[in-house]
Amino acid sequence: SIWFLFKHILHRPLNLDITLPKAKSRAPIYLSRSDIQRLIASCTDMRLKTLIIVCYGCGLRIGELLRIKVTDIDGKRKTILIEQGKGDKSRYVVVSESVLKQLRCYWRVYRPSGWMFYSRWLMDKPMSPSSFRKSLRKQSHSIGLQQ
Repeated sequence: SIWFLFKHILHRPLNLDITLPKAKSRAPIYLSRSDIQRLIASCTDMRLKTLIIVCYGCGLRIGELLRIKVTDIDGKRKTILIEQGKGDKSRYVVVSESVLKQLRCYWRVYRPSGWMFYSRWLMDKPMSPSSFRKSLRKQSHSIGLQQ
């Protein structure tokens, strides 16, 4: 782009007195309750199933979901601490008994100690959003959801 040329090649500022058009943001596409139920029922991978259940059941953003630590989950109070969510604010979300049950099953199989949903390659790092999206997209396509 012209900006790159001026900044990195010519090493001088690009001073234009024009306002650039804002990129149009797409409206999010929401799945119906029945689509979510079909998606969850079709999951054979416990990790992906748990990710979907927690994300949907707690109303979390993907970044918030993947930054959950084992110590953030309080089974007695039925809450999860979401640290530095949107706007760098922390908050607690209430967790249903069915979501807690799924988290407990996941914990018994994977035994996470730091990040609840750690990277498959680096256990001391959280799973990347792109890895989750890729798995979710693949699972969605396998049951005919094209969203």
